[in-house]
Order: sequence, then C-alpha cells, then structure tokens
Amino acid sequence: RQSYLSIVFFVLLISCSSNDNRLIKQKLSIWDADIETNPSAIKDSLKTISPEELSRENRAYYNLLKVISDDKTYVNFKNDSLINTVVRYYNTHSENTTNYIRALIYQGVVRTRLGISDSTIYEPLKNADKLLRQQAKPEAALGYMINFFLGNVHYNQGNYYFADKYFYQTLYFAKQENDTSHIFDTYLALYWNKMIQRKID
Repeated sequence: RQSYLSIVFFVLLISCSSNDNRLIKQKLSIWDADIETNPSAIKDSLKTISPEELSRENRAYYNLLKVISDDKTYVNFKNDSLINTVVRYYNTHSENTTNYIRALIYQGVVRTRLGISDSTIYEPLKNADKLLRQQAKPEAALGYMINFFLGNVHYNQGNYYFADKYFYQTLYFAKQENDTSHIFDTYLALYWNKMIQRKID
C-alpha cells in the first residue's frame, strides 16, 4: 500500500511539473510575440521569473529572449557565454527549429557587439542561413537579419562584392516583411556599399 501511494504521489508530482512547464512556455511565447515592438517591457517581465527553476527547454527559451531584449535595449554585453549555452541546447535538442536559427543569429550579433571581427561571427550566421534555406517557407524576418549581418561582415572586411549580394538578398526579405524601416535600412546599406566603391551612378 505504501509503495502504491508513493507511485501515485510521484505521478502527480510529474504531472504538476509538466503543467507548470507548459504554462511557463506559453508565457514565454506571449512575451516573444511582443519582443520586437516592446523589448523594454519584455526585459522587465523576464525579471519576474527565476531561470534556475525552469526546465532545460524553458531555460534555453528564457535565455534567448533575455539576449534579444538586452540587444534591443542596448545593453553592453560582457561576453557571449549566455548565448553560447542557448546555441548548444538547441543544437542538441531542436536542431531545425526557428529558435535555433535565432540563437545562431544572435550569437553572431553578440560577438559583433563585443567587437570580435574574426570567423566566429561569420560561422553562426552562415549556419543560420543554411538552416533557413532548408525550411519550406523561410521566415522573412529571419532572412532579413541573417543577410543584413552577413552583408555587414563583408562590408567591414572590405569584401564589397559579397556585401552587395547579401544586401540585395536582405532587401528581398525586407520587402517580403513589408517593414518600411527594414527596407530603408537596407537601401542605406546598399547606398554606402556603392559609395565606398565610388560607384556614383
């Protein structure tokens, strides 16, 4: 009888934990939907949760949102350790998910913000690009980010021909998004890429 009660208690405990994880994931998804338009509010919301108490999946999602909200509120990153843990989790558990692509993009973004200028910026962005191309319907917002940052990497290294190719691909995705600020930023990037080559026409 005691053994039976222990099993029942264990099953109930697991059930409650699963429900909690689902509720947390739902909450994170709701915040994720607003992170582009209101990153400051999402950053404050994230502070109401203790990541140490989350499941590994939810902790990875939480940390991804933290990195994104920090980037969009211009926090000075001290290192890339947090985004590296997110990339490692999604690489092992959810290789082809959108969040893995986002994690790879922000790995490149954080390293750029840290002033790193070697291949460790380029590689995660190229991996993200490869994964995006494997999707049946590539998400335009992700395509925009990947190509914009790849274009910037080549621009900063003086590879203007390749920068041009990536910026035109960026423009394609920006128009798919129908995001006027992204379209403007892309035309501006294309303009400066031409000007530095003195292609005045």
